[in-house]
Amino acid sequence: MQLDHIETFLDIMESRNFNRTADRLGVTQSTVSTRIRNLE
Repeated sequence: MQLDHIETFLDIMESRNFNRTADRLGVTQSTVSTRIRNLE
């Protein structure tokens, strides 16, 4: 498990929005989805 995956997960829990998380972290929505998929 990588730190950026955990950071992404925590941000999604706060914002409840993949696109908002992507904007906050400076990545694409696709990257956010991939990070969450890798946590599963």
